[in-house]
Amino acid sequence: GFLKYISNKYNVRKIYCDYTGIGTGVVDAIREETPGIIEGISFTTKNKMDMYSNLRIMFEKNQIKIPNHRKLIHQLKDLRYERMNSGNLKIHHPEGGFDDFSDALCLAAFHYAQRNRFNIPWQIAFPQK
Repeated sequence: GFLKYISNKYNVRKIYCDYTGIGTGVVDAIREETPGIIEGISFTTKNKMDMYSNLRIMFEKNQIKIPNHRKLIHQLKDLRYERMNSGNLKIHHPEGGFDDFSDALCLAAFHYAQRNRFNIPWQIAFPQK
């Protein structure tokens, strides 16, 4: 399908996907189409907090620039934060909102940080298949 076409056309080596909730089925289906390219990332409260913290640091250090994409910018500005009993921040969209673009940016920043061997203060658990 389409992902296989795009990954071949642009020589994609890795695609990071949300592996939480219904995302597990999507990732599993895509894995069959593009073996070895898909990595599922579980969006636990801690992982999401760490990914967004990394993104913030990358912005502060001018290590990332984003396109003037209306939905992405709106989602980044519209995120909500709640302090959990564990001390972690729960990062989420408001009721009726979305965080798909902002989460995708976090996944891309994660890949960039991994590839460039930045000092990443978290460990993401990759599902083993």
